[in-house]
Amino acid sequence: GDGPGLGPSVMAAQSKLIGRLLELAQKVEALKGDDQQEERAAVSQQVEAELAELEASSDAQAESAVGKQQAALIALVRSALRSDRDGEGPDGDAEDWSEEGLRKKHGLITYASQAYWDEAYAQGSYGESFDWYGAWSEGDVNGRSLRDLVRHLFKDDARILVLGCGNSNMTRLMHDDGLQRITSVDISDKVIEQMKERHQGLEGLEWYAMDASKMDFETGAFDVAVEKGLFDALYAGTGERVRPVLTEVQRVLKPGGRLISVSFSGDRIQRLFKGSDAERGEATAEASDFGECQVTGELSYRKAATTDESPTSKAIYVYDCVRSA
Repeated sequence: GDGPGLGPSVMAAQSKLIGRLLELAQKVEALKGDDQQEERAAVSQQVEAELAELEASSDAQAESAVGKQQAALIALVRSALRSDRDGEGPDGDAEDWSEEGLRKKHGLITYASQAYWDEAYAQGSYGESFDWYGAWSEGDVNGRSLRDLVRHLFKDDARILVLGCGNSNMTRLMHDDGLQRITSVDISDKVIEQMKERHQGLEGLEWYAMDASKMDFETGAFDVAVEKGLFDALYAGTGERVRPVLTEVQRVLKPGGRLISVSFSGDRIQRLFKGSDAERGEATAEASDFGECQVTGELSYRKAATTDESPTSKAIYVYDCVRSA
């Protein structure tokens, strides 16, 4: 399922909407010159009218988790446009573009926010253990599991980093499966405290509260990094931390090391790992330097029925990316 009101379905809906909102914002951002201010204001008005149409045609009017998130995103862009027309750009006091600032001003809950995760885990919103995309050895509708797709890629003595571990039991199951050197990190202090207590005494498991974009590990410290929904979560927010996290993951992987990425999105190779230098920006041009990247398999898990829909299967894509030497 999708958990306590939020989950993969919300992330998928947010990612699509964010893409469209960024396209609209670029129409205004492209008109920066002092001699373009009048045209910029006119385009800003046009974009705001498009926002109203987008709002009417989306789920933003609904009281669902998806609807609330879409309404908050649209409100954010509308507020920024009005602040811009008033002469107060994103660098002024009118808009705080941090994840926390967006949450406080617009009610925008993003999965990149430490505050969200700390609160969720402290309140037990995700229960004792929660797996967003199926557990390590959980069979999908065809009987295949994540383990079936990737276990052969791990040596038993591999140094493994699990990113955004949450309270999933994946680390424990991997350990039981013979993988003895696993370090798990999460941005939430609360959940790391819980996981340390739950797994104390298990040799070879380490737990750290860390921001995945600023990890304390040495360069080349790990043979394999595993993330299950981390990049999906970051894309569902502002997306501002996607590149820093990818750059940091590449840093802590040894040359030839692997990143196993599990996502609901089928376009991750092009969007995340193989984007153009222009898309990445000069400062992060090496962020996607994974020499080989492929979909190693797809999983299809049954999605529980709601009051207004029948049970369906949702595809989960498993990527295997090798860090260049």
